[in-house]
Amino acid sequence: MGNPSIEAAIKLEKKRADTKLKELDRESTDNPIMRLFNRLVRDSLTREKERLEKAEESFKALDLNKLRGCFGFDTFFATDVRRFGDGGIFIGNLRKPIEEVIPKLEKKLSEAAGRDVVVWFMEEKTNDITKQACAVQPKAEIDLQFELTKLSTPWGYVSAIVLCVATFGTIAIMSGLFLKPDATFDDYLANVVPLFGGLITILGVSEISTRLTAARYGVKLSPSFLVPSNWTGCLGVMNNYESLLPNKKALFDIPVARTASAYLTSLALAVAAFVADGSFNGGDNALMLLDLIRMTLEMYCLMLWKESEFLVIRLLLLVF
Repeated sequence: MGNPSIEAAIKLEKKRADTKLKELDRESTDNPIMRLFNRLVRDSLTREKERLEKAEESFKALDLNKLRGCFGFDTFFATDVRRFGDGGIFIGNLRKPIEEVIPKLEKKLSEAAGRDVVVWFMEEKTNDITKQACAVQPKAEIDLQFELTKLSTPWGYVSAIVLCVATFGTIAIMSGLFLKPDATFDDYLANVVPLFGGLITILGVSEISTRLTAARYGVKLSPSFLVPSNWTGCLGVMNNYESLLPNKKALFDIPVARTASAYLTSLALAVAAFVADGSFNGGDNALMLLDLIRMTLEMYCLMLWKESEFLVIRLLLLVF
C-alpha cells in the first residue's frame, strides 16, 4: 500500500533544480544576450530552490517509529505500520470507543510529531475476521489537497452566479409553459409567479438546511452550483466538501438534510396550494380524493371472493 509523498516530490524537484544550475555553471558563452538569459534562468532556479527548501521543512514525512510509541492498550494497539504518503497506516485493534480514542490519539501524535496531524480509522471484514487500521497524516498535507480542489475562489463564485441566473431563467421559462397563448400580465402573475416562487422556496430551504447541518459538524462547503434544465427548470444543486468530515454520520446527514428539506417543503407547498385552491374534492384543479377512494374500493370489490367482505365494502361505498 503506497501513496505519493509530498516530501519525495519536493526532493525530486530540488534535485532537478540543482542539475539545471550545474548545467548552467558549465556552460560558457561570449554572447551577451545568452549570458543575460542564463543569469535570469539561474536566478529563477535559485529562488525556486529556496522555496522548495522552505516547503520541505513544512512537508517533512512523519517519523513512524516515533509515532508508534503513542499507541497503547488504552487506545489502539498497533501491531504493524506501513508508510502512506508523508504519514502512515498503523494496523492493529481498537481498545476503546472511537469517539474517545481519536481526540486522545490526535493530541499525543501531534505532540510527538511536533505539528498537527489528522487521525481516522478504517475497518475491513473478511470471512468473519475484522481488521482495523489507523491512518495518520500531517494536517498540512490534507489542507494542501483540499486547497488544490477548492472551489471557493473568485472564478468559482462567478460560475455559481452564472449557473444561478441561468437556472432562474429556465425555471421562469418552464413556469410560463402553463400559460395560454392569449395570456395577460395578470394571468402571468396569477399562474407563473406562484410556481416560480415555489421552486425558489424549495431551493432556498434546502440550501439553508444543508449549510446549517454542515456548520453543525464544522464542515466547509463550496459555493452551490445549480444545474439548469429545460425539462424541470432545475435538476438539482451540487456542492464540494472543502474540509474533512468528522465521521460517517456527517457524510450521511449533510446530503440528507438537502434532500429531506426539499421533499418536505415540496409536500407542504403542494398541500397549501390545494387547500388555497379548494381542490381536495372540487374546484378547478380537483384532486377528487373521494372519487379516487370510491374507485379503489369498487376495484377491490371485484376481486373479493368472500361475501362478508364484499358487503362491508359496499357499506363503505354507501357512506362515501
